[in-house]
Amino acid sequence: MKQASFVIDVAPVTEEVLSAAQFLKLTKENPGMIQASRVVHPRPGKRGFGSFMVRYTHPIYKQKTAA
Repeated sequence: MKQASFVIDVAPVTEEVLSAAQFLKLTKENPGMIQASRVVHPRPGKRGFGSFMVRYTHPIYKQKTAA
């Protein structure tokens, strides 16, 4: 009997926006992956501390989400 193949659709990510908690975790666990980063300030009137735009030294692969 032929089995169906199992496929996960992934896309390369070279830069993305991370929350402060995600950014701190990345800097502690794998600081060599960060090529560059910058602060993205929160919008006026919004809660929170903003986020961080991170450019990776090499692409990471993340599963595509259904749109």
